Amino acid sequence: MNRPPLDIVEVQGTATDVAHQFGKIRARKIAVRVDYWNRLLGILFKGKRDKLKDLEKGFLAAANRAAPHYIEEIRALADGSGLPFVDLFRLNLTELKAFAEKCSTLIIPFATRAGKKILIAHNEDWDPRQNDVLILKAKLPDVSYSILAYDGYLPGLSSGLNSHGLCHAINYVLARDIRPAMPRIFITRFLVTARNT
Repeated sequence: MNRPPLDIVEVQGTATDVAHQFGKIRARKIAVRVDYWNRLLGILFKGKRDKLKDLEKGFLAAANRAAPHYIEEIRALADGSGLPFVDLFRLNLTELKAFAEKCSTLIIPFATRAGKKILIAHNEDWDPRQNDVLILKAKLPDVSYSILAYDGYLPGLSSGLNSHGLCHAINYVLARDIRPAMPRIFITRFLVTARNT
């Protein structure tokens, strides 16, 4: 496969500043991803539109109770990209459809003459029509991070590391019965800026 190097997006500020900048920088690509996701969900939930709306409302209520600060990041992402909040929130509900089945991630410590290092390797089993991977480097007031990221999503769906020394790698198994709860992306978003201890 002949693939160009990954795009690198560098942003800084508060978490909502980072989300807004990311939305603004990648607005055109995010719009494409939202359109694809909405069409795909239209097919998957054909004849079950009320079920989809109920799931969205349930996930939003749970998210507002458990992690309203991540809701604000999605609002900032929506504002930056010029898209409706409801579309960006729906995009971040990865529970609604399995999107990766064969991703593998390795985090391997190794020693070099320059000291201990960590190799993070990830094969991306992702439908490029749905999204594409990029590197997001963010500098917040109390932590910085470099991660694999996707247009329109909160950071944390794949692999990365932060200045606290925490390396993370994410994969998941889709539940057979989708029930509203805090969206999984909010849990993985926590890891992006979490402390190592």
